[in-house]
Amino acid sequence: MKPKTNSKPPSQKQLAEALGLTTRRIRQLTADGMPSDSIVSALAWRMDSLPVTETDEALKLEKLRLLKSQANRSEHAAAVDQGKFISRDEVEEYMTRIALALGAFITRIIAEFPLLAEGLPASRSRPIIKAKGRELQSMLANLESEFWISKPMTEGETGRKSTAENTKDN
Repeated sequence: MKPKTNSKPPSQKQLAEALGLTTRRIRQLTADGMPSDSIVSALAWRMDSLPVTETDEALKLEKLRLLKSQANRSEHAAAVDQGKFISRDEVEEYMTRIALALGAFITRIIAEFPLLAEGLPASRSRPIIKAKGRELQSMLANLESEFWISKPMTEGETGRKSTAENTKDN
């Protein structure tokens, strides 16, 4: 079963690239009944409409597999263009920020804790340790909320700001 998407149908150019045909041939095939709502359905129709002999069956299946793979890549590229994915650079940027914040927090705790807990019995140092744990959790929650901006999402939106928008806000 094909997953539902809220994106617009592929263009004739995208169909032509996915099927390895010209846009003129795509128009002809569409007039002959080829669906144009998705690359996968166009590929399936195209494969079903090709004449096949028994000896060509394996070749047809391999070509269908390759065409489906190409269609998946084309649909993924379209989804990336529409901003439906978080870029690798953006993920790396946030992970770096989390790692730096965590490193700074640990360095501060290592420096502060002996001064805070020196000479205290376990019953008094444990609450300090728990408080620092909660402080760490809070810091990580704040970093997470920076990543997932809390604006309401509409269909097709990712609910995040671009790096340029985040830089402008800071």
